[in-house]
Amino acid sequence: MKTVLQTVSGRLVDLAAPAPALIRIRDIAHHLALINRFGGATPLPYSVAQHSVVVARIAEQVSDEPLLALQALLHDAPEYVTGDITTPMQMALGAGREDYKRVDSAVLAVIHVGLGVPLPDAQAAKTIRYADMKAFATEWRDMMTGQCPVDHGLPVTFGIKPIPWHMAEEKFLKEYDRLSMLAGIQPPKSFNPNLIHI
Repeated sequence: MKTVLQTVSGRLVDLAAPAPALIRIRDIAHHLALINRFGGATPLPYSVAQHSVVVARIAEQVSDEPLLALQALLHDAPEYVTGDITTPMQMALGAGREDYKRVDSAVLAVIHVGLGVPLPDAQAAKTIRYADMKAFATEWRDMMTGQCPVDHGLPVTFGIKPIPWHMAEEKFLKEYDRLSMLAGIQPPKSFNPNLIHI
């Protein structure tokens, strides 16, 4: 039980062996809405859920592909059970960073299976990474102090203001529903849709 944690819906997720049948988009949205970006260093709480919506919208602008934007929305979804481990902390882990990345990748793959969303291919992953870096640069410009610590390119033209966690959760879910519909994604047939949206 040392690698098992409970989600807000009461489901028990084993980080050592996550199961697709336990994935619920409302768990993901709720948890990400309560996790702060930048280790909480922003003047107001800025959630991973809101960040994910920003990345999805940038990806959609760049690609005009709803599926890619949906994949972008889910790019940090594993953090609903792993937490948002900052990049400096990951680097400080040394060789342990590979273990963290392995768990993150495994959970991400299970999330995609559980939600019936294909994993991004190499080109889509590159576009998502680009959108993520643009979001980072924009977030730093709008919410942090000093120069952006690494080259993430130029920020986007629109501004970002943190919103309360419950609004971030709602925006994440609405974006998920919108992009899923546009991409023609349906929950796996083995799942009861009424259970997926608990």
